[in-house]
Amino acid sequence: MKTQLLVPLYTLEDGNSERLAPHVAALASQAEASVKALAHVVTFPNVTHVFGKSLIDVPRLVADAKAACRAQGKKLELALGAALQPAGIGMTTAEVECFATAFGDASAEEARYHDLVLFGIPKGSAAIIDTAQAILFGSGRPGVLV
Repeated sequence: MKTQLLVPLYTLEDGNSERLAPHVAALASQAEASVKALAHVVTFPNVTHVFGKSLIDVPRLVADAKAACRAQGKKLELALGAALQPAGIGMTTAEVECFATAFGDASAEEARYHDLVLFGIPKGSAAIIDTAQAILFGSGRPGVLV
């Protein structure tokens, strides 16, 4: 059975970057693994206050935030695909829509169906460190932090 590698893509801030792609390709090549990229799309609670829809246009702001996450996720997926393609490594993609603070838990749940998790952590991002901790301690799977 082929090794399955999960790569959660944190799309808020400058979470994961294209610099992660060569590391994923190297590990997947060594482990002869298939790769699944899981992109995060942020969601927000429903706004029930009258000013939330008339003065600020919260629904448009929410839609813009989701679109930005999807665009960043697509950018990261393309970088991963470009790094994996020369080695002939297969990749599937998926997205999970959840609150920003729940991405670690959502990724940990998905990781339970994979053999290994690879997650990129830039310097100085507390939110991403919290996400990585949730993945490592909640998945029950080995993880590699880059």
